[in-house]
Amino acid sequence: STEFILNFYELRLKKYLDKIFEIYSKRFNVENIQFMKLESISKSGIFLGKDKYILNTVWEQGNISYNSLENIIAKGGELIQKDTPTFIRTKLEKTIKLILKEGKSLDINKLSIAVKKVKNEFKLQEIEHISYNVKINDYDNFIIEDKIRIETISHCPIHIKAAAIYNYMLHNSKFREKYGLLNSKDRVKYYYCKTKNTVFGFKAGQFPIEFAPEFDYDTMFYKTFITPINKILKVIN
Repeated sequence: STEFILNFYELRLKKYLDKIFEIYSKRFNVENIQFMKLESISKSGIFLGKDKYILNTVWEQGNISYNSLENIIAKGGELIQKDTPTFIRTKLEKTIKLILKEGKSLDINKLSIAVKKVKNEFKLQEIEHISYNVKINDYDNFIIEDKIRIETISHCPIHIKAAAIYNYMLHNSKFREKYGLLNSKDRVKYYYCKTKNTVFGFKAGQFPIEFAPEFDYDTMFYKTFITPINKILKVIN
């Protein structure tokens, strides 16, 4: 239990580690400046790789306690990326809680039903809520031409390419006065289109329904939801 771990740390582990650090410092004739401090206690966790993990934390420094699944901490995973669509972020949190709760006894059929339900809801959302959301930096450094054609330098980030496609289509449309161009420091919403290997960006709150390419629901759902969930399922086998 949390109480047992706290007591074990205070009464045994902390004193033992302090003693070992003193022995270490004397051996090398240096001042001891090392110490260990209990940071948190988690009921369960999933470790995806170096500095990539998800923890079901039940206690944190400051003597703050939580109920199981009340405080999920994710580091280095898809949940904390700023570009994750709003709708997907919420559903990922809910699904990961289910996986943490069930662990290796997880019923894959139960999970499949939950995923299908999320996909059905995904297809009913406004495009703004299921598109990536990224800030544009250095647009002019990556885009050579966006008026008469689209020309980018190599290794152009995908969200900047999506913004360039939008600007190109807007330049060659009759809606210049209705919609503004995307530039550096703007936030671009972007998604994968039905047209193969094509992405399209737009300004938040200004989805250009008149000329926007068709949204690829299958690709977007796979990239934003299925891929991060699969990474977790692979780790827990």
